[in-house]
Amino acid sequence: MSDHSIQDMQKQVKVYLTIFGMLIVLVGVAFGISHLDLRTPVRICLILGIALLQAILSTAYFMHLNAEKKIVYFVLLLTAVFLAVMVFITLWTFHDSTAGHVS
Repeated sequence: MSDHSIQDMQKQVKVYLTIFGMLIVLVGVAFGISHLDLRTPVRICLILGIALLQAILSTAYFMHLNAEKKIVYFVLLLTAVFLAVMVFITLWTFHDSTAGHVS
């Protein structure tokens, strides 16, 4: 192996470790948000947003999708739209189930 390829591998390992560290920090942030005194819909949206960011980081770097063709980006966009629909349904259902209760 040449020195150039070893340096490239060291650079890639540094990127992977940085992304791994970011994922660990985001898990901690999501855990912290789950223990904050926030309304449930806000908490759900924040945690799902963090989960989306984690999914983007994982797929882009660990699955090497950051160098793929446009069809992959279309599929990822479709997935994000599906996630947004699921969040909307969750919040709508939560609002519907608590609307009739009197506190």
